[in-house]
Amino acid sequence: MTKAEPVDYVAVTVPVPKHQTAAVITWFLEAIMEALYTGKRVELQGFGCFRLRYLQARVGRHPRTEDTVQIPAKQVLVFTVERAFQGLEQIDAVLTNDATNGSARRQTTWL
Repeated sequence: MTKAEPVDYVAVTVPVPKHQTAAVITWFLEAIMEALYTGKRVELQGFGCFRLRYLQARVGRHPRTEDTVQIPAKQVLVFTVERAFQGLEQIDAVLTNDATNGSARRQTTWL
């Protein structure tokens, strides 16, 4: 889903011009990004929770050459699905899919 699709949907359901709808959605997304950048957790009731997770620096392995590679520390965006969504079959199937090594893999898909 691209940003234009929610803009089209909101512009049709709310009597607001499309360019104003796009501006409101852009401001909304910028507010979420700013909150995450300052270290806050963003919780949207009935949808889910966004937060940044800090990953420490570690040593990895280049799969082709078998050389060790230093992987720097970084922050990654984590989205946790609200419990109301977990009843949906499509999302539930993605969230509980087993990885090949036997551990549960959490993957977020946008419908």
